[in-house]
Amino acid sequence: MALSLILSVGYICMYGMRKTAELENQLVSIDRLSEYVDLEPETELKGGKLNLSSWSPRHGTIQFKGVYASYLKGISVLKNISFSILEGEKV
Repeated sequence: MALSLILSVGYICMYGMRKTAELENQLVSIDRLSEYVDLEPETELKGGKLNLSSWSPRHGTIQFKGVYASYLKGISVLKNISFSILEGEKV
């Protein structure tokens, strides 16, 4: 009798911990959704105009030359990155 009570208490504790973790996950997802709703829209692309005269979709290559990117003002993520993606390559 005592052994069955000890086992049932263990199962009740595991069930309670599982439900607590599920509740925490649900609350975190609600918090993330509220943060996404309050995000400021991204600004327009600044810089030079795109030159589409040299673009040829028949070749299937993409070239990046001197790319700069940042998430926040003053914090650069990419600095002067240049690379090519050839036809058929996976990125």
